[in-house]
Amino acid sequence: MRDDNADGSPVAENGWHQGAILPPSLVAALVADHQIPAAIVARGEVRRGWLGWFFTAWKQAKARQRSAMLLNPGSDCWMVISQDCDLLQAEWSKEPYVEILRIRLAREDEHLPQWLTNPRDIQFSDPPTERKHRYVSSVHDRMRIDRTYLADCRPDPTRTFDRENVSRVCRWITRRYVRAAFPDAFNERAKRALESLTKKTSELSKEGDLLTGIYMLVTEAELRPDEDYRVAVWGTMRVQDFEHPGRHQVAQKILNLLESTLGVCQ
Repeated sequence: MRDDNADGSPVAENGWHQGAILPPSLVAALVADHQIPAAIVARGEVRRGWLGWFFTAWKQAKARQRSAMLLNPGSDCWMVISQDCDLLQAEWSKEPYVEILRIRLAREDEHLPQWLTNPRDIQFSDPPTERKHRYVSSVHDRMRIDRTYLADCRPDPTRTFDRENVSRVCRWITRRYVRAAFPDAFNERAKRALESLTKKTSELSKEGDLLTGIYMLVTEAELRPDEDYRVAVWGTMRVQDFEHPGRHQVAQKILNLLESTLGVCQ
């Protein structure tokens, strides 16, 4: 049983930190203890009475079993995303949980948004300078577990992620809650234009995703149909890509295409 007065220092002594990967043995224990993946039965499916509660518990167990079968211990991994100051807190009662995120190898036919362009899904290569190993994650694969589990084991030494990618993943999760929201009128006008860009930008960026971010500055006001939005567009790149003449030129073409498409949308 948990002792909230116990010393939580073993978590720090075991070398846990933000970005650390859970070892397979710990993942197996968490699955066995029904901590991951979590199964939720809708309120409308809960049945009353002792037989009803038994049925609900059975349904939860089956849901957990199905979810567990989807896990691939050989390629899936779980990354600690809690900040170090919370993760290494000595008092259990102050920080009883630790947040983790499931990360898996991308399929060959799977191409999700790179960098921080989508609030729900992310794809990245590790190390960032190479594109041989692609990983993907969904914000819905994030959960929390009892922090005391980390007092009895160490991070997986065979699987680590570049610090740049750890930072990127954490910023991606944060931006789900702090991202800017464009006016509905602007979104409606730009929707068709931006959808038409998908194939064109794919052709221009065959070497990889050169732009790490695309930013637009636009008023928050809901303008009338006869009023035009004035939009400023700029992009960001990795230093080595920016200094490469060919890649810089391709990235500029993507921005020019975006600007021209937005300029004629109605």
